[in-house]
Amino acid sequence: MKNRIYIAFIFLLTAFAVSCEDYEMDEFTGPYRLNLAGPEHVAPGDEEEYTIGDIANPESYNWTVTGPATITSGTTGNTVTVAFQEQVGDVTLSVTNGRDSRDYHITVENVEPAVSTSYNPAGYGALMSGASDTVFFSFDAPLAKDPDLLMNEDISEFMSGSLGELIKVDAQNYYAIYTAGEGNGTPQAMFRNIIAASTYGSDTLDSVMVQLYRVDNIAPVADVSYSEQLVNDSTVVTVTVTFSEAVTFANRADSALYVTFSGAGVETERDTLVQSSDDPLVYTYEYTVNGEGNGTVDVEFENIMDQAGNPLTIVNYESELMVDNFRPVVLGTAMANGSSAIISISANEAATGMYLILDSEEDAPEDAEAFMEMSGVASGSLELNAITPKRTTVGLTSGEYVVYFLAQDRAGNYSTIQDTSLTIQ
Repeated sequence: MKNRIYIAFIFLLTAFAVSCEDYEMDEFTGPYRLNLAGPEHVAPGDEEEYTIGDIANPESYNWTVTGPATITSGTTGNTVTVAFQEQVGDVTLSVTNGRDSRDYHITVENVEPAVSTSYNPAGYGALMSGASDTVFFSFDAPLAKDPDLLMNEDISEFMSGSLGELIKVDAQNYYAIYTAGEGNGTPQAMFRNIIAASTYGSDTLDSVMVQLYRVDNIAPVADVSYSEQLVNDSTVVTVTVTFSEAVTFANRADSALYVTFSGAGVETERDTLVQSSDDPLVYTYEYTVNGEGNGTVDVEFENIMDQAGNPLTIVNYESELMVDNFRPVVLGTAMANGSSAIISISANEAATGMYLILDSEEDAPEDAEAFMEMSGVASGSLELNAITPKRTTVGLTSGEYVVYFLAQDRAGNYSTIQDTSLTIQ
């Protein structure tokens, strides 16, 4: 039975193969439906590009358009640019080479007359009491009539100042003059009865809130610190100024924020603060002390105001910048105590007192730099407070020594080198 079924199947397969060989398929030569790419929804006044892609013989294709639009780039090729008129409606873009063709339907849609607000580009978007500036209003669609612009306590939670008459530039652009008043905050105004022109679809917005200039009547505050508080001539000090808010130039014609150093016998210096790249509220200046006087350096700031126009009047100094070019006076003694020496050091001001013990035959240090480089038989330092001498004990073998003393005060000044003889039995 199985053999009969198999033989029948082979017979049918052979008959099917023979019939396929007798049938010849015709080649499809068109017409083809072209693939056309480009936006199907546009706004009045838009200009868009449409294409049938990379296709053979593009010069054989002709384009036409019906509805509120025109072809602006020529009517042959694989790509065209279509300019849509300022009129809502339906547009049909057609392309053909006489055989293949495509009709592409595009809708020129209504435009909602939304409004955007901008401010004087030469300003900073903030005003202090009594200052005035222009607020610009731009609508997404031309308007059928002028809208109403209102500002009152029922509209804005924060009220300050006054808003002038709405001035029309054209059907899409208006402006008004705002004058800031007391308080701190951002007042709002309301547009009512906004109606787009009929050519843009006549869409209506009953009311839209807009922000006016930020009102700022708080003066900026500067906090000042120094990398070193007690310095001497030629010391480099980093001055850091942190402002409570963004600041700018009080004199717009002079684009620099100034710091001036004077007094205490230093040469008067006026230069520009440098804004930090990490924090826009932080400015620094690298100040090199230039003077051999003594006292407090006056550090003052100029040409600084906040973005609303409030001048800098409050400066908090973390500390004073003191110049000290007086050399400290060091006193030292060395007393033998069996196989050790009791070293005592004092100074006339707070300082670091240092001692250096050399064999009596060694050459004495010529200056502070040489002193600091030598280690000798023994050396060390003690922190001095200008009141009480400090003592330390150093173990030594028997011999003849010379003990040298040096002090460096908090400003970096060195004393003259003092010395005393020491004998350990």
